[in-house]
Amino acid sequence: MDAAESWGKFLAWLTNRHQEIKASEQKALDLLEQGDTKGYKDNLVARAKLIERMPLDGSSVINALPEDVAQKVRGTLQRFASSASMGLNLGSTFYLSALLYRDDHGVGEPDNLACLLAKMQADGPNFRG
Repeated sequence: MDAAESWGKFLAWLTNRHQEIKASEQKALDLLEQGDTKGYKDNLVARAKLIERMPLDGSSVINALPEDVAQKVRGTLQRFASSASMGLNLGSTFYLSALLYRDDHGVGEPDNLACLLAKMQADGPNFRG
């Protein structure tokens, strides 16, 4: 498999993971709107676990990338995973809800993972972080 093909497979995987994360976040928000604070937090925890497992769950598509690119991708995803792990350890609903968002995030703006995906798509297999 060449670099462009392995990059495409990786991006497809990460795009799918991002969609799963967003779906879990939306479900949490829907539950909060219904007054179900336990369901809200449970879905934030599930979302954080999806983020935390990205480096491991994506290892097969990451390992297929050229090694220099794979190292950058692993490091980038590990930063997301570390934040999620910290949020899970803290158990803070606020911290869990803020994963993937800048402090000055505005309504309708893309989350940090969406921004990363856009950069990765623009850079292609030449992604360097």
